[in-house]
Amino acid sequence: MLNRITYPTGGYSHFHWEGHDYGFIGTSSSVPTSLELVDKSVNLTLTGFDGTVSRSFTVGGTQTVSASLNISTSAPICPTCVFPPSPYTEITGPDGFWRKEWSSVSSISLEPGNYTLKVNDQFSGYSYSATLSWDEEAVGTASSGASDVSALAGGVRIARIEHFDGTTSRDIYYEYSEGGLGARSSGIVGAEPRYNFQFSGSGCSYHSRSAISKQPLGAGPVVGYKEVWELFGVNGQFGRVRHAFTGHHTDPDQNMPSTGTWPFNRPTSQAWKRGLELESDVKSAAGVTQQRVTRAYTHRDEGTEEPLTTTRIRGISMNWLTGAYGSTAAFASPFQVISAWSYLDTETTTVFDTSGSGGVSTTRSWTYGNPQHAQPTSVETIASDGVMQ
Repeated sequence: MLNRITYPTGGYSHFHWEGHDYGFIGTSSSVPTSLELVDKSVNLTLTGFDGTVSRSFTVGGTQTVSASLNISTSAPICPTCVFPPSPYTEITGPDGFWRKEWSSVSSISLEPGNYTLKVNDQFSGYSYSATLSWDEEAVGTASSGASDVSALAGGVRIARIEHFDGTTSRDIYYEYSEGGLGARSSGIVGAEPRYNFQFSGSGCSYHSRSAISKQPLGAGPVVGYKEVWELFGVNGQFGRVRHAFTGHHTDPDQNMPSTGTWPFNRPTSQAWKRGLELESDVKSAAGVTQQRVTRAYTHRDEGTEEPLTTTRIRGISMNWLTGAYGSTAAFASPFQVISAWSYLDTETTTVFDTSGSGGVSTTRSWTYGNPQHAQPTSVETIASDGVMQ
């Protein structure tokens, strides 16, 4: 990771990093779920002469968890005696009814909800212990309302850059929020990252976990940002610049799988259209806009497609599952890898007076008339009075 650049003149640029977060999912304004995992467990231990003992518990979060049930028994106090039926463990809840006898370790899939763990030693004389343990996602909570919830995500982003020219220093801070300091994170993802999944069927059950998100698949970064604030001084006391970008809210992926649902089929990624600057506002120390630049882009795979510069590779994402008694299931989803011509179409720059009023605008438009070389063939500039310059 790059930490510092030292220049021959004696100056340097020092980079400070922090973790990604996000506050938006896809084209909606859904509140994200924290990705932190919390260890949970419930235990019941019987002496062999307790009969039935039960305990209620709750599986939280939003995803099905893979729980491990560890049952252990010990020899009866009277090994020559004739005992009633063997001890057993039961779990009842939204998933129905589950029962296991004697000692073993089992994996059970549990949906979020309320359950009851019941252990019956049948007065058998066997001491009997059942421990159910699992990891569940902690749900994010907001300090000032649900709309402010942000969740952590993998990877890092720039937090601050220290610039020193050999004589004076200048710090630039970066705020990734919608609306300014302390607001909801402007980070946006196509679907919430999923680092594990659980499958249960009549013939098999398994749990997979990875350090890299399994959803969404395809090229492009996991987190993009709708807005980034560039602050001159820790609180922007020397001015600030707001940058707005394209993202999942403007160019969502196509054929996205259901959030958190296995299999995670690959979508048609639109990541190549994201991260383009739509708008920048230069503000004074008082927060008054002094200059605004707005931009519009053209993607030639949209509308009337430009065949010379557009290539589509079509594929099918396949997931195979072998079940009980040799049965096989296939999950398929079509996707495309798109390469197309994308360019800046128009740019409007508006300059304001110190009070933020009296704006004077200039608009520049680019024409690309020859896809053979993909270079501008004309540039048109129009002032605020409508006169072409």
